[in-house]
Amino acid sequence: QKAGTARFARTMQTLLASGVNLIDAVEICKATVDNAVIESAVAKIRGEIEAGKTFGMVITKLKVFPDMAVQMITVGESTGNLDQMLDKVADWLDGRSALDEGTDAQWAMQYVAKVLRAESWGRNGWLPPVS
Repeated sequence: QKAGTARFARTMQTLLASGVNLIDAVEICKATVDNAVIESAVAKIRGEIEAGKTFGMVITKLKVFPDMAVQMITVGESTGNLDQMLDKVADWLDGRSALDEGTDAQWAMQYVAKVLRAESWGRNGWLPPVS
């Protein structure tokens, strides 16, 4: 979900920074998101904005995006810096995704190292000291 949210934020940022209005940017993002949950949420955003709600209010109500991302977007919108804050949200989420993947990779490498060490000890006919 983080990667999909980051992609949505990055696409929105690019469109808004290029001068596309918020409603059209949301519509374009809906067509480019490749996550069914986020796509469904984005489909609801346009109607709510057209009804007069703020972008921040709408995404808060959807409960699809991470709380920190929602808070950052709400602040960006209220200060008139939505495109810049969307860029920061995407950077933050991309960093979190990379960190999570790194953590999983580190865990896997440690597991493999332990298995290889145990296999090596078994082949040599001795067991490690018990601590």
